[in-house]
Amino acid sequence: MNNQADAKEALMRAWPSIVRECRQVLGSELHYQAMIYHCLRHYGKVPIDQIGMNVKMSINKPKTNY
Repeated sequence: MNNQADAKEALMRAWPSIVRECRQVLGSELHYQAMIYHCLRHYGKVPIDQIGMNVKMSINKPKTNY
């Protein structure tokens, strides 16, 4: 992908699968994010080096220092 039009085309190719697969499960936000990335890579043909999960999590009142 080299421009916005390529990205839009990839999303349009993957969209039907994203909708179908996400409607079949009850998951968390991270689960859906992983499913969407899978569909973008598989159906949208987005190269692996152009997509990745950037996830931040916050744990309120942790029980340990770790």
